[in-house]
Amino acid sequence: MEQMKDAVAASAWSALEDGAHPEKQNEARNQQTRRTREIGATQMLHRMQRILIDLMDANKKEKKVAKKSVAGSLHTRIHTRDKQKHKKAIRLQAGIHAEDKLHTCDQCDKSFAHKRHLKEHMIIHNGEKPHTCDHCEKSFTCKDDLKKHMKTHTGEKPHTCDQCGKSFTCKEDLKKHMKIHTGEKPHTCDQCGKSFTCKEDLKKHMKIHTGEKPHT
Repeated sequence: MEQMKDAVAASAWSALEDGAHPEKQNEARNQQTRRTREIGATQMLHRMQRILIDLMDANKKEKKVAKKSVAGSLHTRIHTRDKQKHKKAIRLQAGIHAEDKLHTCDQCDKSFAHKRHLKEHMIIHNGEKPHTCDHCEKSFTCKDDLKKHMKTHTGEKPHTCDQCGKSFTCKEDLKKHMKIHTGEKPHTCDQCGKSFTCKEDLKKHMKIHTGEKPHT
């Protein structure tokens, strides 16, 4: 098609040079002008296509660089945050140990992380029982013990053994009960070596060695 256009244009231009009729000369000029415009438009289109391709390539490269930059930044933040958390944990742990040395009971040398815990502990030595049950007026040293006691009045037993289905008022009682199923006997008599599941049973057993008979 392009060769035919070139041939037509060449023929028209030849007719123009040979001194053809004025109308033919005008037609030849018009054909040559159109051809020149077509060539110019085609060249312009090719140039625009090349520019567009170059811009797209440049944009892709910029995106790749940006992605690498963002990924690197996130990666750095992860490690930085981990280090910060680690340092914070170390500082917190160091603070706890420092406080342990500051808040020590002068009665039994037991240490506490916070001063308020020491105050709660001192109630044991003072014999103070500020927390009283409003149902039976039984008093307790700490508030948690009162909460456990209150469940005896409400009949609430939220802690259930998954082995036998037996329920308990507090979680500590369930833990003691579970040792029956596991066979664990962590409380050992230092007199005869006999072991027991719970501390209360060991205390009862120790009375055999001491000769104590409280229920006489």
